Amino acid sequence: MDKTTHCEIEVFDEPAVAIRLHRAGLRRLFALQLKDQLRFLGKNINGLTQMGMQFIKLGTQEELRDQILQASLDAAFLYQPLPDRASEFEKRKNDGKARVGLICNEIARVVQQILTEYQTIQKKLSSIRAHDLALSDMNEQLARLINKSFITDNPLERLKHFPRYLKACSIRIDKCRNDPQRDKNQLSSWHQAAAPYFRFLKEHRQQPSTNDPKIAEYRWQLEELRVSLFAQELRTPYPVSVKRLLKIWDTLAR
Repeated sequence: MDKTTHCEIEVFDEPAVAIRLHRAGLRRLFALQLKDQLRFLGKNINGLTQMGMQFIKLGTQEELRDQILQASLDAAFLYQPLPDRASEFEKRKNDGKARVGLICNEIARVVQQILTEYQTIQKKLSSIRAHDLALSDMNEQLARLINKSFITDNPLERLKHFPRYLKACSIRIDKCRNDPQRDKNQLSSWHQAAAPYFRFLKEHRQQPSTNDPKIAEYRWQLEELRVSLFAQELRTPYPVSVKRLLKIWDTLAR
């Protein structure tokens, strides 16, 4: 278990808690072993000052830096299967040590794209104040995507999609101004696929089933559906439609 300056072994009754704290403890061990390298990386994150200004409503520049470093450790060292022996830990440390700097640079680049798109949207939202439904929906979407811990809440491979999700939201704002009725129709279609998911979350709040990877994946399929409905020109990595998602949900709900 992570004790900041060291780690201790503890036993927990709940597997989910044990897994989460085991990961945190491993992360701390890697950080302690690489503290000089991490200190150097933290002082040399590309564009950190600018990103800190874009992040200011969510947290401090120091919190942003620490998240980027934590995400770098996770990507470089905490992939499955996690090391559970000293020899495996040492090998993982040596393998990841050479890559963590490149990974840190990549995460910083993606985060910069995300925060730039996010800032652009924040400036544009006031232009659709007359369209309550669209404005409310986009604010809820942004709150789910971009919160204080979005960098460490999502793996790098997922974060790479965020600029596209945000760009789609920006395009939606422009289209909504020109054709608000079309936006209402598209939002209604999206809600058909989203309603069972949000109903499930409400009914199963804090239960283990809400952590089901297939349920989590459905959440991102809903994000892809937004791209397909509101900004089709950006394309999605796989075919997505309301009909497809409802069929997928039927299999999950059995």
